[in-house]
Amino acid sequence: NVSAAVNTDQDFKKFHYLISHKLNTPLNAVYGLLELMHTSVDEGVPQAQVKEMAQLALVGAGRLRSDVQNILQYLRVSSAAPRRERLELVHVSAIATEISKELQIKPAVVRIAAAAHNRCVVFSKLAFELILMELFENSKKFHPTHDPQVKIVISKIDEDSVSIKVIDDGLHLSVEQRAALVEPYQQIEVSPGEEERGFGLGLPMVVSILQGVGGDLNVYNSPDGPGLIVEMV
Repeated sequence: NVSAAVNTDQDFKKFHYLISHKLNTPLNAVYGLLELMHTSVDEGVPQAQVKEMAQLALVGAGRLRSDVQNILQYLRVSSAAPRRERLELVHVSAIATEISKELQIKPAVVRIAAAAHNRCVVFSKLAFELILMELFENSKKFHPTHDPQVKIVISKIDEDSVSIKVIDDGLHLSVEQRAALVEPYQQIEVSPGEEERGFGLGLPMVVSILQGVGGDLNVYNSPDGPGLIVEMV
């Protein structure tokens, strides 16, 4: 398939460009500050200034670590998505609780309709953990106080499918912003003049996992107040 090959090549070039530019910024900052700190010791620079440089280097290292983790998480999809394992929905609550603790946000509330209680989804446990981690991280990132209340509502659609809605109480997004969320390499502007950091790989990663098992994803604003609903079917 020539068209698929061309698209793959273009995606690879975009990814390579993104990594080169995004990683170089914090990497150069950390290296430059460490080099400056090294020479400062011999030049008798006041300790307060050295401490300030160390703090800036730490911030840069944190950004670098976050970006590398995002890349590694994205690459893990290739091993997680194709597995045709099954996950019982009754285990969702425990997974959501663990991720809430890890991200230090309020415990997620999980509601499973009676008709869906004994159902399974075609996910490996790893794939589902990746999905919830990404969605919970987004909820925290875009929440005004970075402490969202996340709810998971699971219901039966028919004999072959279920709906899993991840709902938060953060912000409403425009149609254009919601569309950008599921496009690779796209980043949205949370407030005027402030582009959210990251590689734009998160929700596209979730879409990739879902499509690998015949599923789909929709993002829309909550009708009951501020916040987003990410629905997986």
